[in-house]
Amino acid sequence: MLKKFKVLFAGDVGTGKTTAINSISDIPTVYTDVRASDIEDIGKTHTTVAFDYGEIHLAYLNNRLRLYGLPGQVRFSFIWDMLSDGVIGIVLLANNHRDNALHETEQFLQAFLPILQKEQVAMVLGLTHGDVSAHYKSKDYWKILQKFHINAPILSIDAREKNDVLLLLEALFSQIEATHRQTLHESKHSCT
Repeated sequence: MLKKFKVLFAGDVGTGKTTAINSISDIPTVYTDVRASDIEDIGKTHTTVAFDYGEIHLAYLNNRLRLYGLPGQVRFSFIWDMLSDGVIGIVLLANNHRDNALHETEQFLQAFLPILQKEQVAMVLGLTHGDVSAHYKSKDYWKILQKFHINAPILSIDAREKNDVLLLLEALFSQIEATHRQTLHESKHSCT
């Protein structure tokens, strides 16, 4: 039987969440973008105010993934909590072209830490906009992950490229499988 799993795409405004979902979705992506009232602050004309939605069937998992792109503005963070119920993984995107990319990543990790710790939700970090110019190296992001005791793959990707986004999902599912094996191992030893 085909199962449906939920994956969240999170990150600040302009990190590529909508683009990433659109590049891999098997169905037409549902958008909730509106004209931005703070164009100068966020650097783009439209922004997500509720969520983006797409789906993809991954044959190697025999599963259909429900893909939710969260709004990047903190004022819409109540939606993050609403959509986090039943999530199996989070794809966190960081715009590595920005001077404050590390700070933005740290803020999102802080906000999503309770979700990541709940039922051991897996995460992967995708660095976007590196084709323009990358301000930081993977090791800079790794230090932030370690600060929060998060073990997650870090991949530089182009959110417009289907294969790059699929690579993020493969890394995410490797994390999920590793977590599942660890949980089974721990429960096996606690029963003996």
